[in-house]
Amino acid sequence: MHAVIALTDHIRRSMDQGMLTGSVFIDLRKAFDTVDHCLLMEKLCNYGVNDKELDWFSDYLQNREQVFQFGSAFSQHGSVFVRVPQGFILGLLFVLFINDLPNTTVRCNVLMYADDPVLFFSAKKVTLYLC
Repeated sequence: MHAVIALTDHIRRSMDQGMLTGSVFIDLRKAFDTVDHCLLMEKLCNYGVNDKELDWFSDYLQNREQVFQFGSAFSQHGSVFVRVPQGFILGLLFVLFINDLPNTTVRCNVLMYADDPVLFFSAKKVTLYLC
């Protein structure tokens, strides 16, 4: 609710000032499947996770395999190089992975809600701006 209220309040305040607001709603499908393990480990280091704790995350994420079953047939085992297993704690890893997205834009505002960010911008007239 907080993200929705923040966005609608921004739009309302902009309208009161005679401005238009454009927005892009991003749905990161299979978001957990897009996390690059090396980049995640680098971000964890930047957040101060190191030594044994970093080794624990690395061990958990590295050397993972998956196999698929269709009926009674099984695929061969395959290595997994991207993806964060879903679940409460590991879902937090995904949030850590994307939480600096708002720092990457210059002109746009960014609202983060789990894996569904919204980019928005208000102006007096319609002009093409790149975020």
